[in-house]
Amino acid sequence: MRFIALFLPIFLLNACGGSSWLKQHTTDKEKTVQTQIIQTEDSVQVKQDKEATKAAEEQIKEEPKQTENTSVKETSVVTKPTKEETKTTQSVSQTPSKTETKAEPKNEAKEEAPAKVNENDQIFLTKENRLAHPWYYAKETTPPQETPKWFGEELKFDISWSFVTAGKAQLNSSKFVEADGKKMYLLEAYAQSYPVIDTVFKVRDINMSWIAEDVSRSTGYWQSVKEGSYARDEWLIFNYDTNTYTIHKKDKKGRLEHKPHTFEGSAVVDMLSSLYFVRNQELPLKGEVYFDIVNRGDQYPLKVRVLGKEKVKVKAGKFDCILVEPMISGEGIFVSKGKSLKVWLTDDEYKMPVKMAVEVFIGSVKAELTEYSRK
Repeated sequence: MRFIALFLPIFLLNACGGSSWLKQHTTDKEKTVQTQIIQTEDSVQVKQDKEATKAAEEQIKEEPKQTENTSVKETSVVTKPTKEETKTTQSVSQTPSKTETKAEPKNEAKEEAPAKVNENDQIFLTKENRLAHPWYYAKETTPPQETPKWFGEELKFDISWSFVTAGKAQLNSSKFVEADGKKMYLLEAYAQSYPVIDTVFKVRDINMSWIAEDVSRSTGYWQSVKEGSYARDEWLIFNYDTNTYTIHKKDKKGRLEHKPHTFEGSAVVDMLSSLYFVRNQELPLKGEVYFDIVNRGDQYPLKVRVLGKEKVKVKAGKFDCILVEPMISGEGIFVSKGKSLKVWLTDDEYKMPVKMAVEVFIGSVKAELTEYSRK
Protein backbone atom coordinates (compact mmCIF):
# COMPACT_ATOMS: atom_id res chain seq x y z
CA MET A 1 0.00 0.00 0.00
CA ARG A 2 2.71 2.44 -1.05
CA PHE A 3 0.29 5.28 -1.82
CA ILE A 4 2.71 7.89 -0.51
CA ALA A 5 5.50 6.70 -2.79
CA LEU A 6 3.17 6.93 -5.77
CA PHE A 7 1.75 10.29 -4.78
CA LEU A 8 2.94 13.26 -6.86
CA PRO A 9 6.34 11.82 -7.79
CA ILE A 10 7.43 14.97 -9.64
CA PHE A 11 5.89 17.97 -7.90
CA LEU A 12 5.53 16.89 -4.28
CA LEU A 13 7.89 14.05 -3.46
CA ASN A 14 6.42 11.77 -0.78
CA ALA A 15 4.45 14.66 0.74
CA CYS A 16 1.98 13.67 3.43
CA GLY A 17 3.02 15.83 6.36
CA GLY A 18 1.66 16.61 9.79
CA SER A 19 2.04 19.24 12.48
CA SER A 20 3.43 17.88 15.78
CA TRP A 21 6.42 16.02 14.37
CA LEU A 22 7.06 18.81 11.87
CA LYS A 23 7.09 21.50 14.57
CA GLN A 24 9.46 19.44 16.70
CA HIS A 25 11.80 18.86 13.77
CA THR A 26 11.91 22.49 12.67
CA THR A 27 12.38 23.67 16.27
CA ASP A 28 15.26 21.25 16.78
CA LYS A 29 16.86 22.34 13.52
CA GLU A 30 16.94 25.97 14.58
CA LYS A 31 18.86 25.12 17.77
CA THR A 32 22.60 24.88 17.64
CA VAL A 33 22.50 21.53 19.44
CA GLN A 34 20.13 19.92 16.98
CA THR A 35 22.90 18.12 15.15
CA GLN A 36 26.06 16.22 15.78
CA ILE A 37 28.90 15.32 13.48
CA ILE A 38 30.25 11.80 13.48
CA GLN A 39 33.60 11.44 11.78
CA THR A 40 34.70 8.24 10.08
CA GLU A 41 38.07 6.61 10.68
CA ASP A 42 39.43 8.31 7.56
CA SER A 43 38.06 11.76 8.42
CA VAL A 44 40.17 14.83 8.03
CA GLN A 45 40.24 15.48 11.80
CA VAL A 46 41.40 11.94 12.57
CA LYS A 47 44.14 12.24 9.97
CA GLN A 48 45.26 15.55 11.44
CA ASP A 49 45.32 14.07 14.96
CA LYS A 50 47.44 11.13 13.79
CA GLU A 51 49.88 13.41 11.96
CA ALA A 52 50.17 15.70 15.00
CA THR A 53 50.86 12.75 17.31
CA LYS A 54 53.48 11.33 14.94
CA ALA A 55 55.21 14.72 14.66
CA ALA A 56 55.29 15.05 18.45
CA GLU A 57 56.90 11.62 18.81
CA GLU A 58 59.57 12.44 16.22
CA GLN A 59 60.29 15.74 17.96
CA ILE A 60 60.72 13.92 21.29
CA LYS A 61 63.22 11.51 19.74
CA GLU A 62 65.25 14.37 18.26
CA GLU A 63 65.43 16.39 21.50
CA PRO A 64 68.40 14.43 23.07
CA LYS A 65 70.43 14.85 19.88
CA GLN A 66 69.69 18.57 19.65
CA THR A 67 70.67 19.05 23.33
CA GLU A 68 73.95 17.23 22.82
CA ASN A 69 74.85 19.22 19.70
CA THR A 70 74.12 22.51 21.45
CA SER A 71 76.38 21.57 24.36
CA VAL A 72 79.27 20.89 21.97
CA LYS A 73 78.97 24.34 20.40
CA GLU A 74 78.79 26.25 23.67
CA THR A 75 81.79 24.68 25.44
CA SER A 76 85.15 23.40 24.26
CA VAL A 77 85.35 20.75 26.96
CA VAL A 78 82.69 18.05 26.93
CA THR A 79 82.53 15.76 29.92
CA LYS A 80 80.99 12.34 29.65
CA PRO A 81 77.78 12.12 31.70
CA THR A 82 77.46 9.56 34.42
CA LYS A 83 75.03 6.67 34.12
CA GLU A 84 72.65 8.31 36.59
CA GLU A 85 72.69 11.59 34.63
CA THR A 86 72.09 9.76 31.36
CA LYS A 87 69.20 7.84 32.85
CA THR A 88 67.64 11.03 34.23
CA THR A 89 68.06 12.91 30.93
CA GLN A 90 66.50 10.13 28.89
CA SER A 91 63.59 9.86 31.32
CA VAL A 92 62.83 13.57 31.02
CA SER A 93 63.29 13.63 27.26
CA GLN A 94 61.05 10.67 26.63
CA THR A 95 58.20 12.12 28.72
CA PRO A 96 56.19 14.43 26.45
CA SER A 97 54.60 17.53 27.89
CA LYS A 98 50.85 17.95 27.99
CA THR A 99 50.97 20.73 25.41
CA GLU A 100 52.84 18.48 22.98
CA THR A 101 50.66 15.40 23.11
CA LYS A 102 47.20 16.55 24.12
CA ALA A 103 44.90 16.47 21.12
CA GLU A 104 42.47 19.31 20.59
CA PRO A 105 39.17 18.37 22.24
CA LYS A 106 36.30 17.61 19.90
CA ASN A 107 32.95 19.25 20.31
CA GLU A 108 30.02 16.86 20.24
CA ALA A 109 27.72 19.61 18.97
CA LYS A 110 28.67 22.46 16.66
CA GLU A 111 26.80 25.38 15.25
CA GLU A 112 27.75 24.46 11.71
CA ALA A 113 29.53 21.77 9.78
CA PRO A 114 33.30 22.26 9.48
CA ALA A 115 34.90 22.81 6.10
CA LYS A 116 35.52 19.53 4.32
CA VAL A 117 38.38 18.60 2.04
CA ASN A 118 36.48 15.62 0.67
CA GLU A 119 32.73 15.18 0.91
CA ASN A 120 33.22 11.45 1.57
CA ASP A 121 35.22 12.08 4.74
CA GLN A 122 32.36 12.84 7.09
CA ILE A 123 28.92 11.58 7.96
CA PHE A 124 26.37 14.23 8.93
CA LEU A 125 23.45 13.29 11.13
CA THR A 126 20.36 15.12 12.30
CA LYS A 127 19.19 14.92 15.90
CA GLU A 128 16.80 12.19 14.73
CA ASN A 129 19.87 10.20 13.59
CA ARG A 130 19.05 10.62 9.90
CA LEU A 131 21.84 10.86 7.36
CA ALA A 132 21.80 14.56 6.42
CA HIS A 133 23.07 16.78 3.63
CA PRO A 134 26.08 18.95 4.64
CA TRP A 135 24.08 22.01 3.58
CA TYR A 136 21.51 21.11 6.22
CA TYR A 137 23.73 23.22 8.49
CA ALA A 138 24.03 26.17 6.06
CA LYS A 139 23.41 29.57 7.59
CA GLU A 140 20.82 31.93 6.20
CA THR A 141 22.07 35.03 4.41
CA THR A 142 20.50 38.18 3.01
CA PRO A 143 18.43 37.38 -0.09
CA PRO A 144 18.76 39.46 -3.27
CA GLN A 145 16.54 42.49 -3.73
CA GLU A 146 14.49 40.75 -6.41
CA THR A 147 13.30 37.29 -5.40
CA PRO A 148 10.89 34.81 -7.01
CA LYS A 149 7.23 35.39 -6.18
CA TRP A 150 7.13 32.09 -4.32
CA PHE A 151 9.94 33.10 -1.95
CA GLY A 152 8.72 33.47 1.64
CA GLU A 153 5.83 31.02 1.31
CA GLU A 154 4.51 28.44 3.72
CA LEU A 155 1.91 26.11 2.19
CA LYS A 156 -0.11 23.49 4.06
CA PHE A 157 -2.10 20.69 2.44
CA ASP A 158 -4.57 18.02 3.43
CA ILE A 159 -3.78 14.67 1.84
CA SER A 160 -6.64 12.29 1.13
CA TRP A 161 -6.56 8.74 -0.18
CA SER A 162 -9.90 7.89 -1.73
CA PHE A 163 -12.29 8.99 1.07
CA VAL A 164 -9.73 8.84 3.89
CA THR A 165 -7.82 11.89 5.09
CA ALA A 166 -4.38 10.33 5.44
CA GLY A 167 -2.29 13.24 6.65
CA LYS A 168 -0.96 16.69 5.91
CA ALA A 169 1.90 18.15 3.92
CA GLN A 170 3.87 21.36 4.26
CA LEU A 171 6.05 23.21 1.75
CA ASN A 172 8.38 26.01 2.85
CA SER A 173 10.35 28.32 0.56
CA SER A 174 11.34 31.13 2.91
CA LYS A 175 15.09 30.59 3.37
CA PHE A 176 18.04 31.91 1.37
CA VAL A 177 21.35 30.31 2.39
CA GLU A 178 25.03 30.26 1.53
CA ALA A 179 27.24 27.15 1.46
CA ASP A 180 30.46 26.19 -0.34
CA GLY A 181 30.62 29.68 -1.80
CA LYS A 182 27.15 29.37 -3.36
CA LYS A 183 24.03 31.39 -2.57
CA MET A 184 20.83 29.38 -2.95
CA TYR A 185 17.15 29.15 -2.12
CA LEU A 186 16.30 26.34 0.29
CA LEU A 187 13.07 24.45 -0.45
CA GLU A 188 11.59 22.19 2.25
CA ALA A 189 8.87 19.53 2.16
CA TYR A 190 7.78 17.72 5.32
CA ALA A 191 5.54 14.69 5.63
CA GLN A 192 3.67 12.82 8.34
CA SER A 193 0.68 10.50 8.27
CA TYR A 194 -2.10 10.80 10.83
CA PRO A 195 -2.18 8.40 13.83
CA VAL A 196 -5.04 6.40 12.32
CA ILE A 197 -2.85 5.73 9.27
CA ASP A 198 0.31 5.18 11.34
CA THR A 199 -0.98 1.80 12.48
CA VAL A 200 -1.11 0.66 8.85
CA PHE A 201 1.47 2.75 7.01
CA LYS A 202 3.46 5.24 9.07
CA VAL A 203 5.08 8.09 7.13
CA ARG A 204 7.79 10.48 8.36
CA ASP A 205 9.46 12.09 5.34
CA ILE A 206 11.76 15.08 4.89
CA ASN A 207 12.82 16.44 1.52
CA MET A 208 15.04 19.44 0.92
CA SER A 209 16.27 20.97 -2.30
CA TRP A 210 18.66 23.80 -3.03
CA ILE A 211 18.03 25.84 -6.18
CA ALA A 212 20.43 28.38 -7.70
CA GLU A 213 19.99 32.08 -7.03
CA ASP A 214 18.82 32.64 -10.63
CA VAL A 215 16.37 29.70 -10.27
CA SER A 216 17.79 28.12 -13.44
CA ARG A 217 18.91 24.80 -11.94
CA SER A 218 19.15 22.63 -8.85
CA THR A 219 22.39 22.66 -6.90
CA GLY A 220 21.65 19.61 -4.72
CA TYR A 221 19.00 17.73 -2.78
CA TRP A 222 18.41 15.60 0.31
CA GLN A 223 15.76 12.89 0.64
CA SER A 224 15.05 11.26 4.01
CA VAL A 225 12.15 8.86 3.57
CA LYS A 226 10.52 6.71 6.24
CA GLU A 227 7.40 4.92 5.04
CA GLY A 228 6.21 1.81 6.83
CA SER A 229 9.15 -0.58 7.01
CA TYR A 230 10.91 1.24 4.17
CA ALA A 231 13.61 3.81 4.93
CA ARG A 232 16.00 5.70 2.68
CA ASP A 233 18.43 8.55 3.37
CA GLU A 234 20.47 10.04 0.54
CA TRP A 235 21.95 13.32 -0.63
CA LEU A 236 23.94 14.77 -3.51
CA ILE A 237 25.53 17.97 -4.84
CA PHE A 238 25.57 18.75 -8.55
CA ASN A 239 28.98 19.71 -9.98
CA TYR A 240 28.30 21.67 -13.15
CA ASP A 241 32.02 22.09 -13.92
CA THR A 242 32.41 18.34 -14.43
CA ASN A 243 28.75 17.36 -14.98
CA THR A 244 29.00 14.86 -12.15
CA TYR A 245 27.44 14.12 -8.78
CA THR A 246 27.85 11.45 -6.12
CA ILE A 247 24.89 9.88 -4.35
CA HIS A 248 25.65 9.36 -0.67
CA LYS A 249 23.32 6.94 1.07
CA LYS A 250 23.11 4.19 3.65
CA ASP A 251 22.82 0.58 2.56
CA LYS A 252 20.54 -1.97 4.25
CA LYS A 253 23.17 -2.60 6.93
CA GLY A 254 23.53 1.09 7.73
CA ARG A 255 26.90 1.48 6.00
CA LEU A 256 27.58 4.60 3.94
CA GLU A 257 27.77 4.19 0.16
CA HIS A 258 29.13 6.65 -2.41
CA LYS A 259 27.99 6.14 -6.02
CA PRO A 260 29.32 8.56 -8.67
CA HIS A 261 27.15 9.53 -11.64
CA THR A 262 27.28 11.84 -14.66
CA PHE A 263 24.59 13.97 -16.22
CA GLU A 264 24.13 15.88 -19.47
CA GLY A 265 23.39 19.53 -20.04
CA SER A 266 24.15 22.76 -18.23
CA ALA A 267 21.02 22.72 -16.05
CA VAL A 268 18.99 20.00 -14.33
CA VAL A 269 16.43 20.01 -11.55
CA ASP A 270 15.45 17.48 -8.91
CA MET A 271 12.00 16.31 -7.81
CA LEU A 272 11.16 19.07 -5.36
CA SER A 273 12.81 21.98 -7.18
CA SER A 274 10.94 21.09 -10.39
CA LEU A 275 7.73 22.53 -8.90
CA TYR A 276 9.38 25.88 -8.16
CA PHE A 277 11.20 25.89 -11.49
CA VAL A 278 7.87 25.52 -13.32
CA ARG A 279 6.26 28.21 -11.18
CA ASN A 280 8.98 30.59 -12.34
CA GLN A 281 8.12 30.04 -16.03
CA GLU A 282 5.55 31.58 -18.32
CA LEU A 283 2.67 29.13 -18.75
CA PRO A 284 0.77 30.05 -21.93
CA LEU A 285 -2.53 28.25 -22.52
CA LYS A 286 -1.97 25.04 -24.50
CA GLY A 287 1.77 25.68 -24.21
CA GLU A 288 4.53 23.40 -22.93
CA VAL A 289 7.58 23.71 -20.66
CA TYR A 290 10.62 21.43 -21.10
CA PHE A 291 13.51 20.61 -18.78
CA ASP A 292 15.62 17.68 -17.54
CA ILE A 293 15.12 16.12 -14.15
CA VAL A 294 17.56 13.99 -12.10
CA ASN A 295 16.51 11.62 -9.34
CA ARG A 296 18.43 8.76 -7.71
CA GLY A 297 20.93 8.35 -10.51
CA ASP A 298 18.49 8.68 -13.42
CA GLN A 299 18.13 11.61 -15.80
CA TYR A 300 15.11 12.04 -18.05
CA PRO A 301 13.40 14.82 -20.03
CA LEU A 302 10.18 16.24 -18.63
CA LYS A 303 7.46 18.07 -20.49
CA VAL A 304 4.76 20.02 -18.64
CA ARG A 305 1.61 20.61 -20.67
CA VAL A 306 -0.69 23.55 -19.93
CA LEU A 307 -4.17 22.03 -20.37
CA GLY A 308 -6.47 24.95 -19.60
CA LYS A 309 -8.05 27.07 -16.89
CA GLU A 310 -10.45 26.07 -14.12
CA LYS A 311 -11.97 27.46 -10.93
CA VAL A 312 -11.02 25.47 -7.83
CA LYS A 313 -12.51 25.56 -4.33
CA VAL A 314 -10.49 24.21 -1.40
CA LYS A 315 -10.28 24.92 2.33
CA ALA A 316 -7.90 27.81 1.69
CA GLY A 317 -10.47 29.53 -0.57
CA LYS A 318 -11.61 29.84 -4.18
CA PHE A 319 -9.01 30.31 -6.89
CA ASP A 320 -8.79 30.82 -10.65
CA CYS A 321 -6.27 28.19 -11.70
CA ILE A 322 -4.12 26.95 -14.57
CA LEU A 323 -4.26 23.16 -14.98
CA VAL A 324 -0.95 21.52 -15.92
CA GLU A 325 0.15 17.93 -16.47
CA PRO A 326 3.77 16.70 -16.34
CA MET A 327 4.70 14.19 -19.05
CA ILE A 328 7.76 12.06 -19.76
CA SER A 329 8.76 11.46 -23.41
CA GLY A 330 5.29 12.41 -24.58
CA GLU A 331 3.56 9.95 -22.26
CA GLY A 332 1.80 10.41 -18.94
CA ILE A 333 3.86 9.74 -15.84
CA PHE A 334 1.62 6.78 -14.99
CA VAL A 335 0.93 5.81 -18.60
CA SER A 336 1.75 2.17 -17.87
CA LYS A 337 -1.21 2.15 -15.53
CA GLY A 338 -3.27 4.52 -17.66
CA LYS A 339 -2.89 7.23 -15.03
CA SER A 340 -1.60 10.79 -15.00
CA LEU A 341 -0.79 13.52 -12.52
CA LYS A 342 -2.57 16.87 -12.64
CA VAL A 343 -1.70 20.06 -10.79
CA TRP A 344 -3.76 23.24 -10.38
CA LEU A 345 -1.69 26.45 -10.06
CA THR A 346 -3.20 29.87 -9.35
CA ASP A 347 -3.62 31.97 -12.47
CA ASP A 348 -1.58 34.90 -11.19
CA GLU A 349 2.02 35.95 -10.60
CA TYR A 350 2.43 33.45 -7.74
CA LYS A 351 1.35 30.27 -9.56
CA MET A 352 0.72 28.72 -6.15
CA PRO A 353 -0.21 25.01 -6.13
CA VAL A 354 -3.79 24.73 -4.90
CA LYS A 355 -4.68 21.15 -5.75
CA MET A 356 -2.89 18.03 -6.99
CA ALA A 357 -4.42 14.71 -7.92
CA VAL A 358 -3.38 11.32 -9.26
CA GLU A 359 -5.14 8.00 -9.62
CA VAL A 360 -3.34 5.01 -8.12
CA PHE A 361 -3.88 1.25 -8.23
CA ILE A 362 -6.55 1.53 -5.53
CA GLY A 363 -8.57 4.76 -5.64
CA SER A 364 -6.94 8.18 -5.97
CA VAL A 365 -4.71 10.50 -3.99
CA LYS A 366 -5.39 14.23 -3.68
CA ALA A 367 -3.65 17.15 -2.04
CA GLU A 368 -5.65 20.29 -1.34
CA LEU A 369 -4.40 23.59 0.04
CA THR A 370 -5.71 24.38 3.52
CA GLU A 371 -3.54 27.34 4.58
CA TYR A 372 -0.91 29.61 3.07
CA SER A 373 1.16 32.57 4.18
CA ARG A 374 3.78 34.84 2.67
CA LYS A 375 6.44 36.98 4.31
